[in-house]
Amino acid sequence: MRTSTIDSADLDPTGLRQRDDVVRLAADALGGRVFGRRIAVLARGHASDDPAHPLGSEVATRLRGLGADVAVYGAVVDAPATGGARSVAARDRDEALREADALVVTAWDHDGSPLSPERAGGLVRGRIVVDVSGALDAAAWRAAGWQHVGAGSH
Repeated sequence: MRTSTIDSADLDPTGLRQRDDVVRLAADALGGRVFGRRIAVLARGHASDDPAHPLGSEVATRLRGLGADVAVYGAVVDAPATGGARSVAARDRDEALREADALVVTAWDHDGSPLSPERAGGLVRGRIVVDVSGALDAAAWRAAGWQHVGAGSH
């Protein structure tokens, strides 16, 4: 199982480089094939109290631009692209995760409802998580059979 990490100190939520890095990490984790894949983007948390959480929204838009079907929870979703790729605003976390090939976590509320790898695993198609929030316990996700990519260092 391949793992990748990025240094949390290198993450700048407003920087364009970070958005590109998140999209690249997700694409790499999916073997370079984003087109036609379903990707869940979770952007709910302290950093995203504003419903227009820019990192989650921008990552979703960029993934959709590469042809992914994106389900977003916790960020504003722009108008769907013409053609097959689309972004949908999920009503809740489980809806976003359902049948996803990969999960991208741009923000998550540590004090809110915990996101367990077991619960998520029962909803997704693929066990790939890109966690740039650093909110998830990377070791626990790996132990549950997930490919964990990102800033989690627990």
